[in-house]
Amino acid sequence: ACATTQLEGKLTQGSGGGAGSLYPYIVLTNTGGTCTINGYPGVSLSAAGKQLGAAALREPGTSTTLTVQHNASVYAQLQITQATNLPESSCKPTAAASVVIYPPNQQQAITITTKSFTGCANSNTPIIRVKALQAGQGNSLVTNPSFYAFVARCNLHLTNTTKGSVV
Repeated sequence: ACATTQLEGKLTQGSGGGAGSLYPYIVLTNTGGTCTINGYPGVSLSAAGKQLGAAALREPGTSTTLTVQHNASVYAQLQITQATNLPESSCKPTAAASVVIYPPNQQQAITITTKSFTGCANSNTPIIRVKALQAGQGNSLVTNPSFYAFVARCNLHLTNTTKGSVV
């Protein structure tokens, strides 16, 4: 099994956003020897060292055992509902400071610092859904040539960030 200590995590823009949700990808890259991974990562938002809202709910689907070579990656798509669209009384929107990821069957987490999301202080409010891990890094907008063509047509400017933060 792939141990947390041999995985490096990052968030990518994934498939963007729409209908009140964002769809980033969690990408886990193997920095150690060949290992296997299967299932769903545990995911939550955090602020001041405390979990915001409920942990991610699993999207129904099939998971397969993936063999991950050194420097290869696996990814899982998230759906994060924008907390500001929920009733304030039931959510209590709170800015997240990080995304906490538990690789399948691991008890040590990977923490990615980000200011891109708002969670719910109410621990009973689920706003994240996660799909099973898949091979690769996904077809993120950031790596999709048509996305760059769109950016050029609109005369937009992009800032690329380093690992450990949202791209």
